[in-house]
Amino acid sequence: FSGRYLNFFSNHPFSQKRGVVTGLVDKVLFLSHPKFQQKNMESLINSLLCNGYPLQMLFKTIQDRITKLSKNNFETINNMDQNFDLELTKKTNYFIIPFLKRTSNKFNGILKKYNLQPVYKPLNSLNKFITLGKDKISKDDHSGVVYKIDCKGCNHTYVGQTKRKLKIRLKEHINDIKKPVEALSVISNHRISNGHVMDWENTEILDFEQSFFKRSISEMIYIKMHTDTLNKQSDTDRFPDVYLPLLKQ
Repeated sequence: FSGRYLNFFSNHPFSQKRGVVTGLVDKVLFLSHPKFQQKNMESLINSLLCNGYPLQMLFKTIQDRITKLSKNNFETINNMDQNFDLELTKKTNYFIIPFLKRTSNKFNGILKKYNLQPVYKPLNSLNKFITLGKDKISKDDHSGVVYKIDCKGCNHTYVGQTKRKLKIRLKEHINDIKKPVEALSVISNHRISNGHVMDWENTEILDFEQSFFKRSISEMIYIKMHTDTLNKQSDTDRFPDVYLPLLKQ
C-alpha cells in the first residue's frame, strides 16, 4: 500500500470514500495469500487511519464487504448467469453534477423520479495544481514545420517547409548568401538586390506536419494565401487552380 489515499475530510461524497475502502479490501482478499491477509488488513487499516478515516467507519465497511462476498459464494452458477443477464438488459442513465457538501445530496430524490443515477464530479482536480514536468520545446527546435520569414524592409515574405529542426533550416538560409551568384536562393537575391534584412528572429511557424506530402501541400496553400511572397512560381505548380476560390473565402 502506498499510504496515500483520498483523505476522509476532502470535499468528496461519502460514497467515494467508502469505495476507496472497499477497493482496498478487495485487493487484500483477492490478491494476497491467505497467510498474509491478516497482516495486510492491519496495514490497510493503519494507512486509512492516517488519512483521516474513522475506525468505526472502517470496521463497518470492511464487515459489510466481507459479508457481501460471503453471500455471493453461496449463489449457484445459474443464479449468477441470470443476474448477469438482467444486468445487461438494465440501462442506467447517469447525471453528472458538481459535488457540494450538504447540497448535491438533495438532488438524489429528484433524480430517482426520472430514473437517473447521480455521478458527483469534484470541483478541483490535480490538473489544476500539478503541471506536466516536461520542458517546452522552443520554436527553433521544432521539426516538420511550414514556416514564414518576413522581410524587415518591405512587405515580402518567404514560405518554406522542412523536416529538420527550424533553426538548422534558418541557418542555411542565412549562410546561403555566401554562395556564388548563380546559386543564390530567392531570399539571398532579395537581400542583395534590395539591401534588405530578413526578420530571422520572428520567423513564424504556420503548420506542423511530419508527412512530407502533406507538408508540401500545406506549404503550397500558405504560399497561395500570401500575395507578396518571394517564392518561385514553380513552388506551387502542383497546386490545382480549382481550389484557389476556397482560399480567398
